[in-house]
Amino acid sequence: MRIAINISRAVSITDTQQDNFTAEIVNRVISNHPEHEFILVSDIELTDRNELPKNSISVYAGSKGKNPITWKWWYEVRIPSVLKKNKADILVNCDGCCSLRSNIPQLIIVSDLSFISFPALFKKSRVRFLKKNTVKFLKKSTSVIASSDFIKNELIKNYKIAAQKINVMHGGANENFKPADDSAKRLTKEKLADGKEYFLYAGDINPVKNLTSLLKAFSIFKKTQQSSMKLVIAGNVALGYTSFAEKLKEYKYRNDVVMKNNVTENETAEILGAAYAFINPSLYEGIETSVLDAMHCHVPVIVSSGSAMQEIASDAALFADPENIPDLAAQMMTIYKDETFRTNLIEKGKLIAAKNKWDTSAELLWHSIENAMG
Repeated sequence: MRIAINISRAVSITDTQQDNFTAEIVNRVISNHPEHEFILVSDIELTDRNELPKNSISVYAGSKGKNPITWKWWYEVRIPSVLKKNKADILVNCDGCCSLRSNIPQLIIVSDLSFISFPALFKKSRVRFLKKNTVKFLKKSTSVIASSDFIKNELIKNYKIAAQKINVMHGGANENFKPADDSAKRLTKEKLADGKEYFLYAGDINPVKNLTSLLKAFSIFKKTQQSSMKLVIAGNVALGYTSFAEKLKEYKYRNDVVMKNNVTENETAEILGAAYAFINPSLYEGIETSVLDAMHCHVPVIVSSGSAMQEIASDAALFADPENIPDLAAQMMTIYKDETFRTNLIEKGKLIAAKNKWDTSAELLWHSIENAMG
């Protein structure tokens, strides 16, 4: 079987967590099934072609561009051309979209529908494109895979899709994220935060991630606790999102905030391993892998309620309304003041991290591929 996999980036706000989710699962599926051929279709040219498994090739389908006209051309002209040329039997779409003009079976993986709840955070052209076409993509697909039960419920509520058409494929913790020993923690804290304990947000820096609210909650924490605690924000700033950096310049506690831009995966693992607690105040999160990474590092977490993060963390985390700044601050103070409670969260997190494996996710995707092919 010749299996094409669209690994291009989503046309919504790009998210490194989504990219990692795709890479982890796709790499496992390819490696686990050497009897089949895989065609990796992308909108960027892959430079590490020599590292691809022998049963796969990469195909550059051209740039998607930055507007709905070029996106439509990419999906409706470029993708069918690539599929025909490479004699693909099925197409797996990892970016939440699909080709409406291709006649071969297609799977679609959906991990983000934030444009529905927070349209003001996106360019109007993107919102129009996604609102107009997502329902078409879902109907065209032979099968739909959601990255969480949260996304599955969003699909059913907004698009009236039959529940049996949707499979849920959770993520796992990356192998690079491991517990750090006391010596490594001390060195990281000295290098990063003047030897002080720190709260950590690690991930992309864009409007959906709600980091301005995190700064305001940290202000309340500092005023109330009179603590030397630092706040580390490690990630990549989204193109065009300069307002957060400007706000940080005027922030009262800016000397207690450490910004680390363009961090590698290994650097993120090191920083996370030494954190006092991991905080993700995102307004919308359809993937929970950052939570699992923290739990795998034996770091407690504070995350937004009403998202995929709450779904996966269960009773092993503290939850805050992302639009309620005092609530977020209160959870930061809870985990700071009660060391026994913090330790209990870590122990519960270990169990959850151990249960969620990428291999399980990859096997689910493979079964979906087989089912789509009949």
